[in-house]
Amino acid sequence: MTESGSGSGHRLIAWLIHLLTALGAVIGMMALLAIFEGRYHAALWWLVLALFVDGIDGPLARYFNVIKVLPGFNGNTLDEVIDYFTYAIIPAIFLYVVGLVPAGWGLVAAGLVLLASLYYYGNSDQKSDDYFFKGFPVVWNIAVYYLYILQLDPWVNLGIIAFCVVLSFAPIYFVHPARVIFLRRITLPISIIWGVVNLVILVTFERKEPGWLMLVSLLCLAYLIGIGLWRTVRGPLN
Repeated sequence: MTESGSGSGHRLIAWLIHLLTALGAVIGMMALLAIFEGRYHAALWWLVLALFVDGIDGPLARYFNVIKVLPGFNGNTLDEVIDYFTYAIIPAIFLYVVGLVPAGWGLVAAGLVLLASLYYYGNSDQKSDDYFFKGFPVVWNIAVYYLYILQLDPWVNLGIIAFCVVLSFAPIYFVHPARVIFLRRITLPISIIWGVVNLVILVTFERKEPGWLMLVSLLCLAYLIGIGLWRTVRGPLN
């Protein structure tokens, strides 16, 4: 391949990666339609797909050095716009429409989710040098998944949401499973197990209770939270 052809090929790959990121908007729209049509289980599946896309586009962009191949296009801004849509706006609407919190509190809870998420994305100091998130990251899609599956009391759900909102402003760290080097050989497999287990839960949820699968899911989640707490207490770990 000639140098110009190679350059054209690299640009094509870079644009395809940006397109992959942008598809998150379409996936999010499908989740919204499912919510408004009362297909809440299907909406969670669309959010899972959005999470998967977000999980692979970043590593692909770094591997193919997209930022240097297309310096005039800000993939980080694109990614954050999509993330706010799929990780904050749609979960807030899910929270409000499904009625996971007490009657009369849906708009308050959804508004808090949106405002806390806006603060987080506006904070230029949202990640540490060792790639830990500072404060509760915008992963409200995961939060509403657990609230929906666990079927807790609406007041308990409201308390959990309020607690997570407070953590958005707290000096507490949360692990980025793919980018934090510390214990990555353990963290990545546990993250994969967590993902697979929750997929199985979603597949079987309408037929039976999650049972021990939810226990495994929560144990994996506890490990991921624990790494962040360890970082909070000990300081930089890498």
